[in-house]
Amino acid sequence: MSTIKTDTYNTFTYKKDRQRAISFPVGGLGSGSIGIAGNGCLIDWQVYNRPAMGTRNGYSHFAVKAQAGDELLDARVLVSDLAKPYLGQVDERTMLGMPHFRELVFEGKYPMAELSFLDERFPGRVTVRYYNPFIPLNDRDSSIPALFADILVENTTDRPITYTTAGIITNPCQSSFTRNRFREGNGIRGIHFTTE
Repeated sequence: MSTIKTDTYNTFTYKKDRQRAISFPVGGLGSGSIGIAGNGCLIDWQVYNRPAMGTRNGYSHFAVKAQAGDELLDARVLVSDLAKPYLGQVDERTMLGMPHFRELVFEGKYPMAELSFLDERFPGRVTVRYYNPFIPLNDRDSSIPALFADILVENTTDRPITYTTAGIITNPCQSSFTRNRFREGNGIRGIHFTTE
């Protein structure tokens, strides 16, 4: 009788041209999802109670900055080059006109995707882990409409560097009367998106 090693089972690694058609769904059970593209873009915003493949939510993205004292060393959007031929929607919302990473390694092991960004111009190693709020035998908390992202930055140089990460998210509520409020409580701070 053979055994399956769970730490390697169903882990898929994608590089360069193998990333063109990836849309890794992240979101709560039965509460919609956001796709993580093979180059790190946030795509397929299926959060409107209907299919929405090919959609984007404005200029929503994550970014990282490296600073030594008052000197800005580098700042980049957490996406990589698109592989040709381009599939899907390619426009300014891909953030590819901004400084970004040349490539990445995409590892998918549902319900988690790990993206390792590579670029010799950036003084450090950046990894983003996207995952779903899935908790075995807990359907209530597993149904939270959320995307979780851990951004890890490792200093690969000999000098002290301060890293700052940021998430820029457009209010996804489809209305001309949207409202964004800062909320804080129980050790959590964030922006609450609503519509009037």
